[in-house]
Amino acid sequence: MKKLILILLLLMPVVVTAQNFDKFFLDKTVRMNYIIAGNCQKTEIYLSKFLCNENWTGTKNHLIQKNEYGPFKLQISDKKSGEIIYTYTYSSLFFEWQMTEEALNVSKAFREAVKFPMPKNQAVIDFFKRDSLMRFQKVFSTDFDPSSKFIEKGNYQRFTVKNIIENGNPKEKYDLIFVPEGFTQNELTDFEKLAKEYAEKLFDYEPFKSQKDMFNIRIISAASEESGADIPNKNIWKNTIADFGYSVFDVDRYVMTENYWAVCDAASSAPWDGIIVLVNSDIYGGGGIYNYYGAFAAKNPMSIEIFVHEFGHLFAGLADEYESDGAFIEESNENYNYEPYEPNITTLKNFQSKWKDMVNAPIPTPKTQKYENAVGAFEGGNYQPKGFYRPSMHCIMRRLEDKMFCPVCKRAITDAVKYWSE
Repeated sequence: MKKLILILLLLMPVVVTAQNFDKFFLDKTVRMNYIIAGNCQKTEIYLSKFLCNENWTGTKNHLIQKNEYGPFKLQISDKKSGEIIYTYTYSSLFFEWQMTEEALNVSKAFREAVKFPMPKNQAVIDFFKRDSLMRFQKVFSTDFDPSSKFIEKGNYQRFTVKNIIENGNPKEKYDLIFVPEGFTQNELTDFEKLAKEYAEKLFDYEPFKSQKDMFNIRIISAASEESGADIPNKNIWKNTIADFGYSVFDVDRYVMTENYWAVCDAASSAPWDGIIVLVNSDIYGGGGIYNYYGAFAAKNPMSIEIFVHEFGHLFAGLADEYESDGAFIEESNENYNYEPYEPNITTLKNFQSKWKDMVNAPIPTPKTQKYENAVGAFEGGNYQPKGFYRPSMHCIMRRLEDKMFCPVCKRAITDAVKYWSE
């Protein structure tokens, strides 16, 4: 038995515990462009190319991610030793599309990308995707040779960069960049004014307010040929820097782009950990995806609240806490046999891994005035009326009008700040 256990241990991948950046990585950033394709049941990844830039501005102290909130995981291993030297979880527009009715009958392809520090030695890059029980299953693998002559230098178009909030070394802060979409050259002054306003308003919300010094925020001056965004319902199509449009997944207010490569190209004029796109429109709309990008209509009366809500998705992996969305298939099963990965929803299957330590109400929690300010488990969330539970009756992840994060979301945001800044 002991011999069998030893053999099994030898077959298991070794995970780096003492995370020494300089031992495994160079101070450079690699971006992997890839195509992801499939349907509701199938996921395939195809490598496009690797690009390299000087300076790695992401975290150097948390190379192995502790909180794995996304449906996808990038894992890099040292090829010779088998040590896992870097992991990063995220979501994507393709993953969201897989949950739509269209994905039941159609296969599509999306352009996506991930960033990681440049390995010093030959490495293996693996992509994993969660199955229906939330377990990671490998969907792609490729070798990576840092000396390869086919790694392109990231010669992106360079745009003027301005610092809005500057609090220190990009390697020790969360670097957020605002990208203009549908602002012509004559409208960039307007974009800059709006960006400064939203940057300051973000820090009216706790816990961002008390941790403002952990963020850098920059803008780039990237002009579009035409003003506005695509509005398919009105047969309006615009020539813009990243091809954003309304009615993504046939939801009028969902404003995104399938051209993530263009978003990354525009942002790469400056150090960035997260991208927020300001869309030149007054029509209500936006979107945000964990460790991917966020966007919102910059001239709507609710723009500030939309921005804060979408940044909750992008930065901390927070789930939507409302019951119905209109885009995603409503599940009929109320008895889910898995625990979702997002920090602010639960099926109560593994509640102790969520916010059970914060609860001050009965579980499940009645939706009555008595528990209006309680932390509990209120049924309804993650686009489902039954089977999923949220922490609070009031949170901006449920209703923009609440204009506050609940205690559970605040803790998740604080954890994310620590990941990027410690």
